[in-house]
Amino acid sequence: MKKREAKKEIKKRAKEKIKEKFNKNFIVFALAIVIAYLLVSTYVPVPKERQVLENLKGFPEVQPYLNYNVEIGQLTVADIAQLEKNQPAVYGNLTAGVWQVVYSSQIDGLLVIYDLDKNEIARAFHLVNVRLNTTTG
Repeated sequence: MKKREAKKEIKKRAKEKIKEKFNKNFIVFALAIVIAYLLVSTYVPVPKERQVLENLKGFPEVQPYLNYNVEIGQLTVADIAQLEKNQPAVYGNLTAGVWQVVYSSQIDGLLVIYDLDKNEIARAFHLVNVRLNTTTG
């Protein structure tokens, strides 16, 4: 009888240890899942506009204009076709998807046509007290 009780006690303790280990591992696993979910759900990709502006900071010709007002937009085929009609020297023969960035103040500014894929300025024009119609439609 004592052997039976001893075996039951051993089995009982073994089950408790397994259960305890399982509970600890489960808690760690659950916390890992929660942390992973929070990391994934709070990830915010950098908008391309921000990336364009960050990349342009590295170009010396843009440096003097960094504190100016900025207008930015990606040009489509339709945008380029429309703008090219009025200003072919500025917008002629551009590829769709380039970015137009206008740094402006009341005195002067800079018009930049930037290719994000190539990380290069396709064109840049210093603006002196001139207002360009850079909108389409």
